[in-house]
Amino acid sequence: MIMVDGFGIPPEGWGNSVFARFCSSDFIALFENNSIPLDATLEMAGIPQSATGQTAIFTGLNASKLFGSHLSGFPGPFLKSLLCKSNIFLELIKLNKSVIFANSYARYPLEKIINSRFASVTSVMLSTFSEQALNTEDMLNGNAVFHDITRRTIAEKFGLSTISPEDGAKHLLNISSKYDFTLFEYFLTDKAGHSRDEAELKITLEELSRFILELTNNLPKDTSLLICSDHGNCEDIGSKQHTINFVPLLLINIQTSNCQLRSITDIHNLIINHFKTN
Repeated sequence: MIMVDGFGIPPEGWGNSVFARFCSSDFIALFENNSIPLDATLEMAGIPQSATGQTAIFTGLNASKLFGSHLSGFPGPFLKSLLCKSNIFLELIKLNKSVIFANSYARYPLEKIINSRFASVTSVMLSTFSEQALNTEDMLNGNAVFHDITRRTIAEKFGLSTISPEDGAKHLLNISSKYDFTLFEYFLTDKAGHSRDEAELKITLEELSRFILELTNNLPKDTSLLICSDHGNCEDIGSKQHTINFVPLLLINIQTSNCQLRSITDIHNLIINHFKTN
């Protein structure tokens, strides 16, 4: 599973959008032919946000309704309590499935982040079943992927070499072969959308598209892939805000016949049902 932050469906169509400018035709075709549009507004007025949107994805609960509004950035005490009671990791562990968060904590250790106000939804979830996170050594050995895929945002500071998006995809496939459920989070799409920096968005979308195409082109037959987002943003370079556009749910080797797929809250049950029937 890959959660791409701030990645909405362009109202003008994939082929006429910023994605067509910066991504290959194969990437456009992949989403046109294999994705389902989902509502990310959670039946609440206002602009959807990351903390409530991601909590909704990973718990199946309408976090915005329960909280009373959309919440941006990082989850506060209320959302953390929901995540600590139940999340996709904990529920799969109950089904005797092995799980991993594939992102490398190369800058700061999990224990430092989790006790700060900058603990993301995924970090909170990870802390509910593990005190350890994948680190720099894991990343350098190909057993973790940094959040930017290529390591370009930390290479100079830490004296590291960058890797290609294709190598990042190979590393993620390597990780996924060892676990029943693997989650990777990518948020540079949201960051680029907020910045309205077209040059940065070009780099971001080119890297992400190459990464995803490498994954899909080399996905083992016995492996499923789910790509989703918490809200729109980068598809509209003209605004710094999130959008209310529907978001894509890309599915490969996953049956949807027994699941309602209308909102991002439905992603959770789709995953659980997939593991219960496979």
